[in-house]
Amino acid sequence: MNHLSIIMKYKYKLNKEDYIQYMLFITLNSKEIQNRKIKNVILMSILPIVGIIVFYLRGNYLLALIFLALLTLGVFLYPKFFVRKYRQKYTQLTNDNFKEDINGLRELTIEHELLKINNYRIERILIPIELQEIYSTRKYLFIQTKTEESFIISKFNTANSKELDNILLQNGFKLSDYSTAKWK
Repeated sequence: MNHLSIIMKYKYKLNKEDYIQYMLFITLNSKEIQNRKIKNVILMSILPIVGIIVFYLRGNYLLALIFLALLTLGVFLYPKFFVRKYRQKYTQLTNDNFKEDINGLRELTIEHELLKINNYRIERILIPIELQEIYSTRKYLFIQTKTEESFIISKFNTANSKELDNILLQNGFKLSDYSTAKWK
């Protein structure tokens, strides 16, 4: 293709936090992990609920209130603990496996129905039919192909992160909007 068909060229760098955010996003939005989280909250809640019922029925309202407080704390703090556990795991994984890729210059070129993703090692050209999903968050585009390749596009350097989304949509790419999702 000639240079007249280039719609947008975007240069960016990825830091360690970008890789961690990608792994947290994919993990915490998977059905398996969501089901495990719900199961753990239910199992963690059983003992305090039994304690509340037993102490309430015995007339020991102070211990029933203590168990209620424990239940409330557990339910509200567990999601933070859950994310923290994965964050620690992925920080170590990033340190071990992505040292070479951190702060390397990358370039995203959008042409009509074509994405070119270039880092210092490879250039990958993608067409819409090869893509499984493009997740759009407030700060990132996470691209997954049908061959299980993944690409992280940081929106930090764009003047308007919605501009990048709009250009992709106008050129035949479908986005899954996660701009209001919380996974941190």
